[in-house]
Amino acid sequence: MRLTLGKQDYIRAAIVAGKINRKAIAEEGMEQEKIKFFTLMTEYHRHEKDAFELAKDYHSIYSTSSVQADENQWRDALQSS
Repeated sequence: MRLTLGKQDYIRAAIVAGKINRKAIAEEGMEQEKIKFFTLMTEYHRHEKDAFELAKDYHSIYSTSSVQADENQWRDALQSS
């Protein structure tokens, strides 16, 4: 995903993003992967100018338990959206 966005291949990034199981990254112990995935998705949705999906990405980052525990991280997540 990171490589396709780095090459600015947004069509393939959408294909790869669709193959990632959202329930699997929502499990406990996968917080860092979830944050990384949705951070990459924010880059994709910014390019596509999809404000609703962008807000959902930031909400997913914000709702992660590790972000909720750290005040600086949740402030950043809220200010970014």
